[in-house]
Amino acid sequence: MQDIFDEFDYGRPTPIAIRRFVRSTQAWPTAPEFLSIFADAQYPIRDGSVDTLYPEWSVPSFGYAPSDGWFAMQSDGPDDWSELLAVGRIPVRSVAQGELFVDKLQTYEAAPLQRWQKRMLLLAGGTTEREQDRLQKYSDWWGEIASDTVADPENRSYTGPVHTGADTLRYYKNVNDPLDASFQDSLAVDLERGAGWLNYFGHSGAQTWEIVTDPPAEFDNAGRLPVVVSLGCRTGSFAGGRFEEKSAPSLGEQLVVGAVRPDGTPRDGALNGGIAHFGESALGNLVPSARLNDALVQRVFVDTMRVLGEAIRAAKAEIDADFGSSDFYVKHLLQYGLIGDPATTLALPGQARPTRVAGPHRDGAHGPGALRRAHHHGPGAEPRAHSSRQCQHPTDLGTAGRTHDPAHASVRSVCA
Repeated sequence: MQDIFDEFDYGRPTPIAIRRFVRSTQAWPTAPEFLSIFADAQYPIRDGSVDTLYPEWSVPSFGYAPSDGWFAMQSDGPDDWSELLAVGRIPVRSVAQGELFVDKLQTYEAAPLQRWQKRMLLLAGGTTEREQDRLQKYSDWWGEIASDTVADPENRSYTGPVHTGADTLRYYKNVNDPLDASFQDSLAVDLERGAGWLNYFGHSGAQTWEIVTDPPAEFDNAGRLPVVVSLGCRTGSFAGGRFEEKSAPSLGEQLVVGAVRPDGTPRDGALNGGIAHFGESALGNLVPSARLNDALVQRVFVDTMRVLGEAIRAAKAEIDADFGSSDFYVKHLLQYGLIGDPATTLALPGQARPTRVAGPHRDGAHGPGALRRAHHHGPGAEPRAHSSRQCQHPTDLGTAGRTHDPAHASVRSVCA
């Protein structure tokens, strides 16, 4: 990283140096498609609450709330809020934590297609009946697109095919308390069984959703990890500052890389949680979040895009094209980011292969208000080639190199 700071901002460890570097890569003979930042970011506010602004494990983000997407924005001018490559951060603080994540990712991408990968968990919160109804309708819509049911064109605009054939399990809050723990035991069972996709829509703080789950380290789902989309507030705030301990990990970090002890060794349970987290680093709003997820669900479950960062980049580009003139939407494009590797090949089937008719809806046993609909299908598409990765560890933790097998020769990335 110091080489980048030296060349692009006179040795200063600044976000502008990384942005200048990213733009310079577009002149390479083969321009990279991904930016993977292999380091956490320190809480950047000079208020005396942290010992140093530049610990060895930190690569700065832009602003506070942090935004890594900014590194790849405005390449076409000040009004261009699309990203010229796919961006993600693996917020590790030690070599040991980084090696554990690489093991976790390799296991995920090498896994054969099984039924758990077709499972989609939909969680919807809300603190009023009206809000719950809105969040549930959006969640129902995304579940219909992901499953093999036909979306209702009278209520929404989508009338095209659905390809993935997901099995949808729904946990919907119907009490007005700020936190609802009534689903905690049932969610623990379904998380342990594994899921390919988990979509949360509701209120949240940096370390919890309003629908309470066990801590990610206790999910007991190693090897059966979901991509987590968190449509709430602050769960993606990887630069800390939201807690009594300023550098404590956010929910997104706990899901993807776990936590470390003071000596840098990973705490127990780091192989559980999720393979990636897409969510906000600050306060979010309902409609922009829903529209962004509309675009992402279309990319993944209709277009069957199977590289996570490319799907996110395409979804954000759609929102920029439609709403990029609005500061309100630009705020969300900046704050929504990926914790995880943008080059991740999604462990989802390429198309549906129905084998069995769904049984009746199940509720009651999973807590009051839980509506769980299961649509069961076969394992899905043919096995596909997976990329392989090697993590190299120079003296600077923030620099990593990766190699890809010939089947993924088109996948090119630069790791900051």
